[in-house]
This record gives sequence, C-alpha cells and structure tokens, in this order.
Amino acid sequence: MKTNGAWDPAPREYTLELLKVRWDKDHPAPTIVAHHWVWHILDRGGSVSRRDLADYAGWSQWRARKLLEEMASNRLAWENKQ
Repeated sequence: MKTNGAWDPAPREYTLELLKVRWDKDHPAPTIVAHHWVWHILDRGGSVSRRDLADYAGWSQWRARKLLEEMASNRLAWENKQ
C-alpha cells in the first residue's frame, strides 16, 4: 500500500489499531506487530530505541535489539533497490 508516495507494509489505519493494545511480558507482541509499529515510526522520520520497542512490545531489550538490527538491514536493502 502507498501513502504519501511511500510503500507501507500494512495500511496505516491497521497499524494505528495496534496502539490500542497493551503488550507486556505476559502478553508480548508478535514479531509482525512490532515490525509494523517500528516501520511506521521510522518511515515518518521518527526513531525507535531498543528500550522503546522493548517497552511497547513487552520484549527483552535483547529481542528488541535483534529486530531493530534486522529491520535496519532490510530497510537498507529495500532502499538500495529503489
């Protein structure tokens, strides 16, 4: 899906629905949820630290760091294909 000329992995309105859910260590966010949440923030010029992601998703900082590293690599590959 495209918004403002940029590709989105999921419609923005679906991603905004994710903000209504409270994730915690007993009910952690699925990886795909965290991925979409991070993607939309970064795509709009924001930043996400591993602590931000860990707090939002109910994850360890190690897991958050691993996803952020993977996303940085994937995003760079995506941008180089443009």
